[in-house]
Amino acid sequence: MPALTKSVVTDTKTFIVREVTIKESRTWWEGIAYPGYPVDVIDEFAITGISLTDLAMICSCDVSDFDQVTCNQLDAINEAAKELNPHIFRMRAMLAEACEQIVIKLSELCREVADQKAAEGEPQ
Repeated sequence: MPALTKSVVTDTKTFIVREVTIKESRTWWEGIAYPGYPVDVIDEFAITGISLTDLAMICSCDVSDFDQVTCNQLDAINEAAKELNPHIFRMRAMLAEACEQIVIKLSELCREVADQKAAEGEPQ
């Protein structure tokens, strides 16, 4: 069975949103798990649940293709991507939750170390 696709028409381009293969999912994971992975705030947070880089992978386009797209048009592309690739969104949500838990644990550990140093009379 061929991969499913959906067309989303915007003012500047027709985006073909497609299903991502398991191999592409692995490549995606390897890319974000690589130490020093660059983070662009707009790329990461322009829409909820996925980065523009990941959305571009799903649409087989360049991230710059989204530059002239409005937020409403981007939402339509994102909805099509969610429908065809729920596993990518599920993995991203799980990763975000894990990162949030790591930050909480590290904050608690730092607080405990600071409290311990304060109790021992060491400068913080």
